Amino acid sequence: MFLVSNVAAIVGALQYPLITVFVSAVAGGQAAQEGITQGIIDWIRQLPGLNVFEGQRGVIISILVVLFFQITLNAFIAYLYSRVVATVNARIANDLLGLAADKALGMPIEFFDRSNTGELRAKLTDPPLNDIPYFIFKLQEIASQLVRLVVTVIVLFWLSTQLAVLMVPVGIIIGLMAHRTHKRIFSLLNAMRAIEIKFAGQSHELLEGMRVVKQSNQELHMRDAYAGTGEDLIERRRVFAIKQSEQNFVLEFGGLLMISSAFGVLALSEWGSFGDRLGVGVGFFAAMLRAYMQLRQIVADVNSLAPQLPRVLGYADIVLAVEKAKPVIQKDAPPPATVPGALDVRNVWFQYVEDRWALKDINFSVAPGSTTAIVGLSGSGKTTLLEILAHLRFPQRGRVTLDGVDLDKYDATGLRGAIGYVNQDPFIFNGSLRRNLVFAKPDASEEEIEKAIRMAALTEVVAGFNGDLDVEMGDRGRLLSGGQRQRVALARVLMQKPAFLILDEATSALDIRTERVIFDHLMATRQERGLIAATHRLVSTTNFDRIVLIHDGRIVEEGSHAELMARGGMYADLFKFQTDAIAFAPQASLA
Repeated sequence: MFLVSNVAAIVGALQYPLITVFVSAVAGGQAAQEGITQGIIDWIRQLPGLNVFEGQRGVIISILVVLFFQITLNAFIAYLYSRVVATVNARIANDLLGLAADKALGMPIEFFDRSNTGELRAKLTDPPLNDIPYFIFKLQEIASQLVRLVVTVIVLFWLSTQLAVLMVPVGIIIGLMAHRTHKRIFSLLNAMRAIEIKFAGQSHELLEGMRVVKQSNQELHMRDAYAGTGEDLIERRRVFAIKQSEQNFVLEFGGLLMISSAFGVLALSEWGSFGDRLGVGVGFFAAMLRAYMQLRQIVADVNSLAPQLPRVLGYADIVLAVEKAKPVIQKDAPPPATVPGALDVRNVWFQYVEDRWALKDINFSVAPGSTTAIVGLSGSGKTTLLEILAHLRFPQRGRVTLDGVDLDKYDATGLRGAIGYVNQDPFIFNGSLRRNLVFAKPDASEEEIEKAIRMAALTEVVAGFNGDLDVEMGDRGRLLSGGQRQRVALARVLMQKPAFLILDEATSALDIRTERVIFDHLMATRQERGLIAATHRLVSTTNFDRIVLIHDGRIVEEGSHAELMARGGMYADLFKFQTDAIAFAPQASLA
């Protein structure tokens, strides 16, 4: 595209010498140039029908013909260029759509922990879809315009060195004036982008947190904060528009000054004949007007790039953060075996902030078909450990292996199929219940769907919708209760038939009876998968093969329920406390 644009620029620039020669010929000028130029003028004068352009009326007609030729040629070149630009721009956008999805899906979970979703959406989705294709296109356009401007300036010096030299100081003055407003415009754009990102974050919080806002009687506070940021953004946009108009005024005034200077010199000088001056004047005027328009276009393109620049840089920061945070994935990595061996954790350490370890020297193993419960007080490190097992986080020290091979050495797609994960706040996609159930396995049979529904104790939920799996669940499953969303998420993962199933408080919103039904189903089919479950309800873990108690990031006790109760340690104390509470308020425990 850049090459096509420059070829078009050179071809288009040839019109100005031709205009000069043609007008000089019909006006009877002798022209200061000799040789080829004079020969062309003589040849034009001998053309049949040129007598139409004789006299003053003929000169006017010739100028009109020249203008028609110039406008037609420029329009044709612009048409060809726009066709090429449209095709190339579409290809860029298509490539960036895939790149944006790859980068979003490649982000480690840590990146989302400290990021505002609204701000991330503003940084990640808009640039690849809109800003970056436009940015690339405009960079090419600016480069092409610069080449065109250089070619046009060369033509100006060829037409009249004296007039071109006269334009240099005028151009410098205009450039300095425009530069002052340009700096202010860029500073405003940076501030506007920061406010836009903040505004996007507030919009997301306002919509997603509407229930909390209303329940807390904070409508006025949220409204004032939202409106305040909006007013700040509107005010900066108003100032930006004023600064742009100031810059446009400088450019308009500068163009008028350059044109007036050129024609003033031609009118007052005694150089050559009238025909020579008219020919040079018309050609120089056309070329100078073109140069002026090209300069204006360059300034306009740079101004139009300014709003995109912070967005493109923000997107680049995200891409670099992803590349930095992602573990090194082995190329052509094999998938895990269909029936893999044990899932082992060896000397694992993990921290969110420097010098504060969330996990400290964790060691344990989960055999295929076995059941392991991870228990402990809130904040002890259970969720962090399970996310490392699910390969969502990556330890700073130690390793996690499956069948003796580091998780990083496996093919990512195969590994995700081998390890299923459900957290306590699962995401439900917009759409039908069926879409959510078969999300991980779109080609699932009806028998597979029915089995997953039964395993996740969803039978009554489906019956409540008259057995219609295609009923809409609302935005993020708003028609479902918290416990129902957890069961849908569990059924969704069971459709994958993972070798290991990891449940992170995935039944926390369920009553004890329903939770026990689900665990009984999982225990009855334990030969199909290993189970690792974190829970605060110790009464649900009594029949697990192994219980691992974590406290302050360390494993402090490990064994079966009977073994841990016999030791009389921390687990026994927690279990006795919970059972005493249940005995004191049995109805509440079943709610």
